[in-house]
Amino acid sequence: MNRYMGLVLLAFTGMCVHSWANPPIASYVFPAGAQRGTTVDIRVGGLFLHERCGFELTGKGINASHDLVPARKVWFEGTVLPLPDSQRQEDYPSDMSGNVSVAKDAPLGPRRVRLFTGQGGASGPVFVVGELPEILENEHDGDAIPQTVALPVTANGRIFPRDDVDLWEFTTEPGKTYTAFIHGPAINSPIVPLIDVVDTLGRVVARAMTYPCAGTDASVKFSPKDSGPYRIRITDARSHGGQAFVYRLTITDKPVPDYHIPFKVSAVGRPDALNRSTVHSVPVALSGTCARPEEVTPWSIHLKKGIKYSFDLQAKQHGSPLCASVSLTDSAGKEVARAVATETSDPSPLLFSPPVDGIYKLNVADKFRTRFGAPFVYRVAVTDSA
Repeated sequence: MNRYMGLVLLAFTGMCVHSWANPPIASYVFPAGAQRGTTVDIRVGGLFLHERCGFELTGKGINASHDLVPARKVWFEGTVLPLPDSQRQEDYPSDMSGNVSVAKDAPLGPRRVRLFTGQGGASGPVFVVGELPEILENEHDGDAIPQTVALPVTANGRIFPRDDVDLWEFTTEPGKTYTAFIHGPAINSPIVPLIDVVDTLGRVVARAMTYPCAGTDASVKFSPKDSGPYRIRITDARSHGGQAFVYRLTITDKPVPDYHIPFKVSAVGRPDALNRSTVHSVPVALSGTCARPEEVTPWSIHLKKGIKYSFDLQAKQHGSPLCASVSLTDSAGKEVARAVATETSDPSPLLFSPPVDGIYKLNVADKFRTRFGAPFVYRVAVTDSA
């Protein structure tokens, strides 16, 4: 009996230990990036980080603190929330500190943040290696105070507390085109960025582009008629905010593409095509755009009887606003296959096995024919099973 009770007690103890474990949660890193060849102090927020936690940034050219230690908590109370929003559960991450050194030849782009404790590991936030000079927001409580920057620049800020508004002020030259773009969701921040340009009196000069510049979460372009100064205004579109609502804002007078075509090119074995006036053979990758109202872009492709073909359209997954409708018609104009995108994803690959040899038409359009524009770019990979 004693032996039996001992086994029960041991099993119960094991379950209790398991149920009490609190693995870390990684909420944010601020600033969320640094320029090549610089060293920055960082603030990392999370839950269950205790008095010390392990820290790692993936990739080459990064030398980061091995451990993070507690930092003085930065807190802004913000506006009072009415019911029922005030009853919404919220987490309040602990602030930890460390530093990151970025080599001059470090590869540009995002790096994954990882945290470790004796209870486990966590990831989520993203730290970006940039090439422009960077600046950190001077955070304060109360009304927005413009912070002056020199271009080009990447500004690291956060919308904290809720209803916070950030203003970044710079001087312009008449006739030049200026672009400001923001990364928030792209670095796993909960912010839904709202960006516009205002003058010193707060009057809106330019609003966010309907379709952001390629690779950005939100962007705005404007060409001032005078030397300014002007301000980029940033807030959360839902009036939310918090410790984790970090963002990276880049302001430049250099050209920034609205889109790029093709999205990518094949390394080997599959030619890429932009010309719709010729008949294409399989395999091939077809790149185009639905730039005009109600435009349907047809491609002529030679298909062989009995072979199973796949037509895989990619648009949304590369940031294109196209909500594609893809159809295949035979030489008589009869539709033989169709695939349509959803609101959130590209269409499933269209599969077809021709009953006869011939030239077929692959037709691509936006399923909402009133939507169009140069950024409505797509790429269709056509392959066979032969």
